[in-house]
Amino acid sequence: MKLHVIAAALLFSAIAHAGSIVQKPLDEFVIYDIPVALKTGTTTVMFPSEITGLFAKSVAVQDQENAGFLISFTPGNFYFTIRALKKDAEDHLTVIFNRKAYVFHLTASDHPFYNVTLYQEKRSNKRRGGSMSSPSEFFR
Repeated sequence: MKLHVIAAALLFSAIAHAGSIVQKPLDEFVIYDIPVALKTGTTTVMFPSEITGLFAKSVAVQDQENAGFLISFTPGNFYFTIRALKKDAEDHLTVIFNRKAYVFHLTASDHPFYNVTLYQEKRSNKRRGGSMSSPSEFFR
């Protein structure tokens, strides 16, 4: 009986800890909820290759009174790091990658994602909403 309780406790702690490192497929039609590190560490968001731009309202590169988040990003990198400066910080960050916009809903959290890796799913021949047998069907 004790062995089952110990095994369950170990499994639960492994599952609880695994939530701080996540992988997500890239999808420009999804708003990603990202709990951002507040008290300790930073949250790192990684893309498959170079990021073109970042845009947000209360995200700054230097500690400022009106900033909710502090970001570190070098143009040409495939990743950025971010941390919350205030307990109630919340904002939307738009990232331009591969000529598409990806939106992240950032919230300060005591239980953050420490690493988010975004990946491109392998493409299939099917198009969204069904498949077409020939390009001419698109224009009908």
